Amino acid sequence: MHRRAPPPKKTVLVLALAGAAATGAAAPAPAAQKPAAPADNSDLPAAVPRGTPAESDRMPLPPFGGMFGPVELIRQTGFRGQVGSYIEYRPLQTAGGGAPAGTVRFQQVGPEVRGGRWIEMLAGFGSSGMGGTRFLTRGDGDNNVERVVIMAPGLAPMEVPLESVEASGPMAAARAQVGEATRMGDLRREGRETVVVPLGKFAVEKWVLLAGKDRVEFWVTSDPSVPFIGAVKIRNIDGVLEATRVGKDAQAAIPVPATGR
Repeated sequence: MHRRAPPPKKTVLVLALAGAAATGAAAPAPAAQKPAAPADNSDLPAAVPRGTPAESDRMPLPPFGGMFGPVELIRQTGFRGQVGSYIEYRPLQTAGGGAPAGTVRFQQVGPEVRGGRWIEMLAGFGSSGMGGTRFLTRGDGDNNVERVVIMAPGLAPMEVPLESVEASGPMAAARAQVGEATRMGDLRREGRETVVVPLGKFAVEKWVLLAGKDRVEFWVTSDPSVPFIGAVKIRNIDGVLEATRVGKDAQAAIPVPATGR
């Protein structure tokens, strides 16, 4: 089977941090707006076509843009969440020794959409405010992202055409990096252990994703109070996230532009 050139050295954790931190960077060039959604919140439309290469040469876009890891990890852990669910992390370090974001937060927010869910990935930067990305998703598998809205601190939110997001930027890196890793079967379970993070002490399973020359580690608890995949700690060569808080009263932080659906 034909394989693409090795992807750039990016990992899920880097994408989660950089995606939330860099929303002030230039966005992909806008394409034509998608039609407005039905007012009755009916089922989401089918996923948009993703390129034209031969099926054997395609790599899937990781679920949720890669922020919760590859699809096989989500299948193994189960995805748990409801409108209002959130988890916050403290970043302990970042690539290049720069100051990390004060808070990284993942949350599921309203309004409820039959057949889908809104997920926000946010980062707070002190006096600069909070920015991030809002995803409309369907299911928990690869290619489940339907829409993307980004917002930089102090600026209005902007919907980014999915086709542009997939073609460039962090989600394109996620598509190549995590997609290739999962095709090669590089997700491994390393056994059970106990970890202590600001949120508390947890019995966890440790999972490792080998992506190119890099390595991403997930410490996952089955505790139902920890939403999404239950990751209380995530680490790679460029950074560490440790869970600090969870809850069920999250409110949307990124409005959907009026021209969107």
